[in-house]
Amino acid sequence: MKKTIYIFYFLVLAANSIYAQNNHFTCAAEDCLKLQEPQVADNFFQAIDAWYEQHLHQKGSDVMDIRTFPPINAEILARFMSSIESETFKHQCNHIKQYHFDLAPEGYLDLEICSDAIRLSFDPESCIFNLGVYNSFFVKDFGCSETYTTYQFTIENDEVQIHLIGAAG
Repeated sequence: MKKTIYIFYFLVLAANSIYAQNNHFTCAAEDCLKLQEPQVADNFFQAIDAWYEQHLHQKGSDVMDIRTFPPINAEILARFMSSIESETFKHQCNHIKQYHFDLAPEGYLDLEICSDAIRLSFDPESCIFNLGVYNSFFVKDFGCSETYTTYQFTIENDEVQIHLIGAAG
């Protein structure tokens, strides 16, 4: 499972590199703090829905609608964004926080032993933010299983543009 996530992460990095070649605006790591503003956060979720609408219905698309897994929601995003210390993020371009979302796919349990996490990173060369959401849940006779969803996006003039949504798990 972890190997799949690492392979997926390297594919994401390759996509960042391609996007960087076409990027024509300036950005800063602290631009992510705009997601603390309700209208920008709403725009983030609208951009996710628009991305799915565009990619799910393309002929030959292999995009899977991962919204059947419990997605990140406004409350979880707000809690995560409020935990970011702007000066630290500005220098490290990375923030991770452990949670217990109490979210599981239908038919499964989200036990305390199955921890969740959110990670936000920033690539200054491409101006792309990567929000990774790890959601663990309990599978009977197996133990904790997890899903990983990544949202790659930019923020320009308070508008969020989703470039890629991917999942593993």
